[in-house]
Amino acid sequence: AQAPLPLASRCREAGQPLRIRDLRDLRCDDAPIFRDSNDDGMSDERVDVTLSGLVVTARFEDNFAVQDADGGTYSGLWVFGERNPPGPDVVPGAVIDVEG
Repeated sequence: AQAPLPLASRCREAGQPLRIRDLRDLRCDDAPIFRDSNDDGMSDERVDVTLSGLVVTARFEDNFAVQDADGGTYSGLWVFGERNPPGPDVVPGAVIDVEG
């Protein structure tokens, strides 16, 4: 018999550092919910965050993908770097911090 699929959210506990999954899983208290939009359908709201200890999983020119070190559902994020290109040390396997 196979083990049951774990469906419970894995949100951070009080005092733990913010992770990608805390922002992407709508069941987490840290997930921003943008309800209002302007005329073009885009939200004007912004949320500034700092994420530490992310693992670079891919790079394509100035853009790259990162994930929480422990991986899992909702743990990945694509970073657009055209305005602020990443340095040459942002390569798959590198551990970095991201602000935005």
